Amino acid sequence: MLKVIGSEAVKQYYLAQRVLYLLTRSKTTPTAEPKGPQVSAGSLRKILTNDVSAYQESSSGNYIVDADGNVLLDVCGTEQNPLGYNHDALLKNAYSKEMDAHVINSFITTNDTVGANQFKQIENLLMPIAPAGLNSVTFTKGGSAIEKAIMTSMAERNTGLGERFTALGFSGSNHGFKNSFVNIHFNNTHRLPSFDWPIVDYPNSEAAESKTLEEVQTHLRNQRERSSPVTALLIEPVHFATGRSASDNFFKELRSLTRDSETALVVDATETGCGATGKSFWGFTGQADYLIFGKRALVEGYYSRQSSKLFSLTFGGDQLRLEQFAVLKQAIDNEKLIDRVSRVGAHLRRQLENATNGKSKISGLTGQGTALHINTQDETSAQQLHSHLLRSGVITNLNGSNGVTLRPALILEEKHADIIAQAVQRFQ
Repeated sequence: MLKVIGSEAVKQYYLAQRVLYLLTRSKTTPTAEPKGPQVSAGSLRKILTNDVSAYQESSSGNYIVDADGNVLLDVCGTEQNPLGYNHDALLKNAYSKEMDAHVINSFITTNDTVGANQFKQIENLLMPIAPAGLNSVTFTKGGSAIEKAIMTSMAERNTGLGERFTALGFSGSNHGFKNSFVNIHFNNTHRLPSFDWPIVDYPNSEAAESKTLEEVQTHLRNQRERSSPVTALLIEPVHFATGRSASDNFFKELRSLTRDSETALVVDATETGCGATGKSFWGFTGQADYLIFGKRALVEGYYSRQSSKLFSLTFGGDQLRLEQFAVLKQAIDNEKLIDRVSRVGAHLRRQLENATNGKSKISGLTGQGTALHINTQDETSAQQLHSHLLRSGVITNLNGSNGVTLRPALILEEKHADIIAQAVQRFQ
């Protein structure tokens, strides 16, 4: 792979600098995780304004160290760093010649060239954890898996008669940050070029699920009558904005509606996949047509049925990320991290339920596994809780006016869960 570099001098210079870098880094990388958060009073103002300049080489496990030497328990920044900071498996992989080649040639997609062992990697790594019925995988790059799955579903339905296809999504979903559903999240979207696609509210309780299903059915029928049929319905197993999971019966009925209307069911598991909920991917009654993965999985793309007629579609993938996913998958298996997430997630929920009991500013807990939402009564309470946790050395995501979210690494343990719960317990 190194031969693709135009200049031999560039290759030699890179390898020489690489050796010096590895020798230096091996001496500075921490070998053990800190015992707990450490926040100095002098840098408290910086932390509260999120002006945290991180020293990632000094960070370890679930803890990140900032420029002032503060040690912070990171339960949100590790969302795309599933093994935490400076995990041994990733460090060893980073020192390898194979990784050197992937780094140097990271601009090459899987459309340009295919490594000798790539098909073996896909067969051994991705297919064993594929959702039921989805025995084909397509790689994408740049966070475009949702758009590519929608485009594929439209191409599948295309008859050449000039149909104007649409997609249907749920308000507050993570994929709403993309242009296709930008009006899910932002006001004044009439000023932006966007698609006029229908949106329904995600059910906020089991009692509201029937109404939501009726709205979905109405949109599917109306769009078909307007000659703008819905070719893809997008949904998250755990709602991004609220952390709520619809019932198994809701997904079953939704699958029935989409099948009857020849609409592809696209499950967006970028937030919940690869162990975040204590499972490889969220399981529900009724098979999806497409399942999107990314973020925590490092590599991104979607699973689909092998019966697709669009074998010639070439979206491109990232060979560097595929190599990193191989290391991630091996670590997950060797350290039994999926089982750990289930165990620690149950412990974390119990501790947080006890810690939040009787607190008027906190309205409840939602989510699955260790990916939890601490919901608050209003936006002011959410900001207060977020600031309080920062002062306690725990970094969380502020979830708008709804509260804070926890998206920790897969290596979170009970002792970390106790630290989080103790910090929440002190919130007034």
